[in-house]
Amino acid sequence: MHARTAEQNRDDLRTRVEQGVPAGLIAYAGPGPVAWCSVGPVSDYARFAGAADDNVWLVGCLFTRRERRGEGLGWPLLRAAVDYAAANGATGIEGPPRGWRPDDDPASLDAVMRLFRSAGFHDTPDPGAAGLLRRGAGL
Repeated sequence: MHARTAEQNRDDLRTRVEQGVPAGLIAYAGPGPVAWCSVGPVSDYARFAGAADDNVWLVGCLFTRRERRGEGLGWPLLRAAVDYAAANGATGIEGPPRGWRPDDDPASLDAVMRLFRSAGFHDTPDPGAAGLLRRGAGL
């Protein structure tokens, strides 16, 4: 179960931004943002504190504004996250495990899993990481 609160996650994100640490990518269409993706070394995420390999990155969140969902914005944003990670030395990148939050909608999770698979992510062989998707070297 996800032990952190939304407020704790927001505070962590705010701290990263205030420290000048990139926290993700924003997709714009027209005058404003329509989607956002958090991406960075796994160790930057409190839930994975103590991760041994900063060369493995995580897409911790992929969000599209409700009124823009279904327009195919997630795929180019996810592709940009993979490219950004590779350009910054990542040798692997991971996607969100099922049950990331207790209130996750199963249909939304299935859509996210399909999106990640369409971008070349695969199930991990690690039984302790059920639902976690990865892309390896050569991103």
